[in-house]
Amino acid sequence: MQAAAAAAEVPSFEVRMITLHSHELTLQEILEFEARLRSVIVRALESTPNGLRFEGEVSRFSNMSSFEDRKVESKMRHGLAGSRVRSESDFHRELSALLDFGPHYGCNLNALWDRLSADLERPILLVWTKSEQSRAAMGTATFDAIVAVLERTRRQDLDFGWSDRFDYRVE
Repeated sequence: MQAAAAAAEVPSFEVRMITLHSHELTLQEILEFEARLRSVIVRALESTPNGLRFEGEVSRFSNMSSFEDRKVESKMRHGLAGSRVRSESDFHRELSALLDFGPHYGCNLNALWDRLSADLERPILLVWTKSEQSRAAMGTATFDAIVAVLERTRRQDLDFGWSDRFDYRVE
């Protein structure tokens, strides 16, 4: 992985093959490896104005028109089902499970800010589907307070100029 990270700093490089010889990797380890690899690819794409050309199974990255298109491709997307979120308590429970906040998560808006602003590996895209169902069930004030924390996190990452950042959509 260090060689790939070093290669990302060079304006152009070629990746011939990546082989995992161990069959004892857990699904979580494979997903973490994939996320790190995507991050390296995005950094390499950002460092080369004309883009990179990939062949084989990752050919979908070739000829992409903008850096934002490349970044969307690499985000770790997480869907939060509004039909399961009927209260602030439901929101914290569902999001904690979705993003693996662990047993010590405080289940309140301050704890949410702490986790989102500092503890999550980026890039991440949180998509809150059927959010109107959540808003209707929990009330506009509670819903807006949660969205305010999501927006504050998004703004923080933008203000810091991070290329790997938190983003969200409320659908």
